Amino acid sequence: MKTAVSIVWMVAFLLLFPLVSHADEAAGSCGLEVHVEPSHSPVVLSSDDSVTRIHLQVTLRNASDVALTLVEPGDGSERGWRTPIVGWQVVLVGGAYEPPELGYCGNINPLTRDEVFTLEPGAKRVLGAWVPSVLASSAGIYRLRLTYKNDPTLDLSGISKHDRRAMKAVRASTPCVATSDEIQVEVIGVSK
Repeated sequence: MKTAVSIVWMVAFLLLFPLVSHADEAAGSCGLEVHVEPSHSPVVLSSDDSVTRIHLQVTLRNASDVALTLVEPGDGSERGWRTPIVGWQVVLVGGAYEPPELGYCGNINPLTRDEVFTLEPGAKRVLGAWVPSVLASSAGIYRLRLTYKNDPTLDLSGISKHDRRAMKAVRASTPCVATSDEIQVEVIGVSK
């Protein structure tokens, strides 16, 4: 069963993120760089045997010589229900990473105009609260990379009434795919 869950997770990730050459990912298809830093390390597992969230700060940097219009991740970004699609590539060193199954209701928060922003050349932006956490259920070293994919043509899924001005701004945003360099985060157990 665990192998089947891992295979399903990897297939879902590959469907959400079509294969892009590593050079395109690292530099970003539009000159975008994605930087990831852990909020703290090591991360201590929850003492109640539940899942522990690995909180990470994600910063976008425009490494191109033109302005980029992008979109903040929002409710549904981690499921591919809206742009940008954001997702983690997770490897548990010496083990098999198996993300816990989470339920989703199908509703998403409406997209608002302030979620669309412009990054001038050289500018940076720390992404907000809708970047998904990595969920850890066992101790170990986690190797992590985040992919950010802004697709202005993506049809939004989920149940919501989006702001028309926001949708117009999204449609005019910059198509872009970028993947962060790999980072490692240590997750340690607690004594019971």
